Amino acid sequence: MIKTIKTELPERVEHDSLENYRRKYPGGDKSDHTFPHVIETLAKTIPDSLAFAQGDRRVTWKEFNGEVNRFADALLDLGIKKGERVALMAFNSIEWNEVTEAIFKVGGVFVNVNPRQGRRETLHVLKDSDSVAIVFDDEYIDAINEMRGELPLIKHFIVNRRTGKEIPGDMLDYEELKKKYPTTKPKLDWRVTNEDICMIYYTGGTTGLPKGTVWDNENQIGNNIKKLGAGHFGTLAAELGKLPRETYETIGRLVPIPGLGPILGRIVDTRLVRRILNSGITADMVLLVAKASMGKPFVYKLIGSLGKLLGYPVAKYLCLSQQFHGGGWSPTRVLYQGAGLPVYFITKAHPFDAREALELIEREKINVVTIAGNPFAVPLLKEMEERHYDLSSLLLIISPGAIFTGDVKERLMKNIPSAMLLDAIGTTEDLAAAGSVHTFADEKWGTTAPVVQDIEKKPGYRWQQPSGVFNKEGKRVKTGEVGELVFGGYMCSGYWKMPKKTAETFRVIDGERYIFVGDDATVDEEGRVHFIGRSGTMINTGGENVYCEEVEDAIHENPKVEESVVVGVPDEMYGEAVTALVELRKGETATEEEIRDSLRGKIGGFKIPKHMIFVDRIDKLDVSDAGKTVRREWRKIAMEKLGIKE
Repeated sequence: MIKTIKTELPERVEHDSLENYRRKYPGGDKSDHTFPHVIETLAKTIPDSLAFAQGDRRVTWKEFNGEVNRFADALLDLGIKKGERVALMAFNSIEWNEVTEAIFKVGGVFVNVNPRQGRRETLHVLKDSDSVAIVFDDEYIDAINEMRGELPLIKHFIVNRRTGKEIPGDMLDYEELKKKYPTTKPKLDWRVTNEDICMIYYTGGTTGLPKGTVWDNENQIGNNIKKLGAGHFGTLAAELGKLPRETYETIGRLVPIPGLGPILGRIVDTRLVRRILNSGITADMVLLVAKASMGKPFVYKLIGSLGKLLGYPVAKYLCLSQQFHGGGWSPTRVLYQGAGLPVYFITKAHPFDAREALELIEREKINVVTIAGNPFAVPLLKEMEERHYDLSSLLLIISPGAIFTGDVKERLMKNIPSAMLLDAIGTTEDLAAAGSVHTFADEKWGTTAPVVQDIEKKPGYRWQQPSGVFNKEGKRVKTGEVGELVFGGYMCSGYWKMPKKTAETFRVIDGERYIFVGDDATVDEEGRVHFIGRSGTMINTGGENVYCEEVEDAIHENPKVEESVVVGVPDEMYGEAVTALVELRKGETATEEEIRDSLRGKIGGFKIPKHMIFVDRIDKLDVSDAGKTVRREWRKIAMEKLGIKE
C-alpha cells in the first residue's frame, strides 16, 4: 500500500532549516562517507596520479587536494560556517570541482546554478537557497551585478577568470584569493559527518521554477559509489558475452603488449567463452566485488599502480555533460570517487565544440565519454563524418539526462563499432541511473527501440536500485497497463522549502521509500519498461527541462495572443523541440519571430519555442483529473502541421 500524503501541508515556506532534512544512519556520526574523506584518501593513496586535465593544465590528486584546501581556508576566512549555502554558476572546469570540494570540506552546502537559465530562475535559486556567497565565471559579471540589489544575503561575489574579463573592485578574484592560503588541510571548529547536509541541488519545478533537492553526505557518497558505480559495473559485466569483437580488441590495446588486442578478440569471440560470460555468474561476481571494493584505498592504489606500470592511466574519462546537471555530476563523481580515474574537460565548455572534443578523444585515447543524448551526438557525428578521427580507444558512451534517437544510435554504432552506448535512466532526486540500457553494433533492437529496461532484474539488465511501475493502488502494473515509474534506494531527503511537494513525491510503499517523479510507463512480457512520457507537462530538450505552463504564461503576456498550447515534438538535434500553437486575438496579426522576440529575457533561451504554429482556435476544455491540459492531441496536430513522424 502507498502511504497517504498530508494534503494540509503548505506548498512553500519562506524559512526552512537543514535540520528538517537530517536523517539518522548507523555510523552517521562518522566521516567516512563524506566528500572530504574521499578527496583526502585519494590524495594520500595515489598522490601523484592524474586527477584532472583541461587544456595544458594537468593536476595530480595531491595538487588538487592542495588547491581545494586553499579555497576552503579562503571560505573560512570569509566567515562561511557549517551549513551555510555557497552557490556556483559556471561551466565544466577543474576550478568547478575545486570549488565544490572546498565547500564540502568546510561543511558548507553547495548550490548549483545553471548558467544557461534566465534571470528569473537564477534569482529564484539564489534567493530560495539562502546563499551567502556565490562563485561564478567572469562572463556572468554583468548578469550578477544586475541582480545584486535583490540578493541581500549574498556577501561575497567570487569570480573565476575564465575569459579574461576585468573583475570589478568590489568582487573577489578566485585565483588571487586562493594564493593567500596554504595547501595544508584547514582547521575547523566543527566536524563534517555522514549525516550532515552537503548540498541543495536544483532541478526544474512544476511551475517552471527550479526545485532544490536536499542531500546529505551518506546518500551522496553511497549513491555514487555503492549504487551507481558498483551497479553499473555489474550491469556492464552482464553484457560481456554480447560485446562485439572490436570492443575486446580495444580492451586488449589498453595493455602495451603487441598483438594482444586481436588475440583477446579471437579468444572471447568463441561460442564457449561467450556462453560462460552470458551465464550470469560473471556479472554476479563482478557486482559482488564492486560493491565490496569501490571507493576503497586498495582499489585506488591498485589502479594507480597499474597506471604507473603502463605509463598512463588505466582508463580516461571525458566529461562533456555539464556538471551543473545530474548527467555530468554523477558519472564524474562515480569514476573518481569510486576508482580514482582521471577526469578530462574540453576548454570550450559552451557552446559545445565537437571538433575539440573529438581531437581530445583521439589525442589522449579517451575510453569513456558522457554526453547528453542527441544535442551532443548529432554535432559529434557531423564532425566525424566530415573528417577522419581515430576513435578506436572509446569503450563506453554514456547519455544521462537525454536519450539517443534510434537513427543517431545507428550512426554512432557505425562510426564507433568498439563502443557501447548507455542510456542512463534516473532523476535529479536520486542523482543516479536507476537503470540503464546498453546498445551494441550487433544489437538492432537497441538502435531502433525506445529506451527500455528490465524491471524484474532478468539476466543482462539490472536496476541499480529498487524500482517499479506502480498503479494508483500501489501495486506493480500488469503487462501493458499504464502506471508510474518510481525509484527507491539512495535519494535526497526532500525539496527545500516545499513540504507539500516533498510529501507528494517521496512516498512509502510497503515500507520502502520511493520517488514519484511523473514518468508514465508500461511493462512488456519480458519485464522491460517502455516510457510513454511525462504524466506532468515537462519537455526535455537537449537535457534541459522546460515546463509547458511557464512558456505559455510568457507567451500570454503578449497582448496580441488570445491562447496558446506548448508541446514537445521529436527533434533530431535536441530529442524534443519546444513547440507553441498560438491563437491570436481577433483582428491581430503577428509573425513567428515577433512572438519569439517578446519572450527573450523573460525565459531562458532554450525555452523559447523552436516551432511556432498559428491556429484559428484553441479549446482547452479537455483536462485531466489533475486539472492539466491534455496535450496529446495538440502534439499530434503540431507534428502533422510540421510534417514530423513519430
